Amino acid sequence: MKALLTAAQSRAADRYTIDSLHQPSRKLMEAAAEAVYQSLRAQTPDPKTPGAIVAGPGNNGGDAFALARILKREGYSQFHLYLIGGASMSPDAAEQRSLWEKDGGEVRELPAFERAVFEGVRWIVDGLLGTGLSRPVEGEWASWIDGINALHVPHVFAIDIPSGLNADTGAVMGRAIRATHTVTFGSLKRGLVTGDAGDCVGKLSCRSIGIVPGMPGEKLDCFLFGKSDAEQALPMRSASGHKGSYGHVYLWVGTEATEGAAGLAAIAAYRAGSGLVSLVADHSLASLRSRLPVELMAKEIGSDFFSALQRSDTLVIGPGLGTAKGTWKKIQEAMQSPARLVLDADALNVIAANAPEACELLSSRKISTVCTPHPKEAARLLGLDVAAVNRDRYQAVRALADRYHALFVLKGWGTLLSRPQGPTWVVQRGNSALSKGGTGDLLSGILGALVGQGEDTLSLSALAVYAHGRSAELWSEEKGTERSALASEFANKLTAVWAELERKTS
Repeated sequence: MKALLTAAQSRAADRYTIDSLHQPSRKLMEAAAEAVYQSLRAQTPDPKTPGAIVAGPGNNGGDAFALARILKREGYSQFHLYLIGGASMSPDAAEQRSLWEKDGGEVRELPAFERAVFEGVRWIVDGLLGTGLSRPVEGEWASWIDGINALHVPHVFAIDIPSGLNADTGAVMGRAIRATHTVTFGSLKRGLVTGDAGDCVGKLSCRSIGIVPGMPGEKLDCFLFGKSDAEQALPMRSASGHKGSYGHVYLWVGTEATEGAAGLAAIAAYRAGSGLVSLVADHSLASLRSRLPVELMAKEIGSDFFSALQRSDTLVIGPGLGTAKGTWKKIQEAMQSPARLVLDADALNVIAANAPEACELLSSRKISTVCTPHPKEAARLLGLDVAAVNRDRYQAVRALADRYHALFVLKGWGTLLSRPQGPTWVVQRGNSALSKGGTGDLLSGILGALVGQGEDTLSLSALAVYAHGRSAELWSEEKGTERSALASEFANKLTAVWAELERKTS
């Protein structure tokens, strides 16, 4: 897996590379500029394409000046360089400015953003603010960011990170550049892969440029889970296996009015490889039974259901559950059962309303519990507002895991996974096609199937999130849009996801 660093860790790696490995900062800055140039040239190969570079006073601005020299050398002549905050430049940025001016380059300093000077521009390089941003963007910086975004230029290249995006959290600090391409250096920053970054980063690439990927001996605790990790996590299928070899997923059906949610989760569980899938309830399921695939079992159960569950079983509670009187009692019984648990939707809302007792029950469980909140459900569980969760998703998911003694999957762009006192993983799969009712129910079903097929709950949960997101991507690629999907259609795309992963492992 790829490590995800904080801004402080990235700065420490930079400093170690310069001081201990004796790599001159100028050399690193020029290597960074070359990486951005390669990205720019790939998108705008015609050197006569009009463009602009905007530079700030820090090292991002230094990268921008170094890039300007490369562009000039390579024949790009139809661009101007604009400097903001030039009175307080960092030493490295000042050196790069001097080199640019010695090369005959012009520096334009404007008192404020002027739309007219960008007329006809087809590309912009953002070198305004870097990873050290720690307060909301205001004043002239805000006007420049707003102005650039309002231009709707075809290509906007961010150096290291889009200006205004928090490098640690992925939250926008008031406003941020909406880049089409971001070229980052050394290692990926945490803020590039989750939260608001989805609207700011565009196509992300990471270039080493000679910076160490982290301090030697440093214990890293945040990682990006990608395709190769999904291939390794995929459970093996045995030639001599049978339906009992691949787990039994039970899905609790709350009310007749919302039983379709549990039905979607059940279909996803089968598509994710579960050997047996049963819908269960303490009321009649006759109407649901008639609408389900014949392979699915649906049955009414008695009071001994929870005590009869086994360690090899997985119980999914939440999709279509409701919050009727008696629901908390059922969840308590589920927590006291020996089965693995996947808790979602209303199960989480009920737990939030009974948090002290829920924490105690979950802390005593000896087998896997996976909770899958979206930000609003996470806010209820933590007693916060949604904005507080979104300001720092990493902190939120770690707080959830530690407080409730369970593995948490915090949904959203760049889904986060964390277990108590453990690492945080990010899965960056999916698109806006998942912004439909029922898609969370599918994830619960996929999780139910996979966590029942092995002991490495974190890897299997990450695989479930990966497959869920990838199914939406494959559907969108086939249809040419992200708008019109039904949640059930993603379940059918899981077959293609597994085939993709199995081709590599076979």
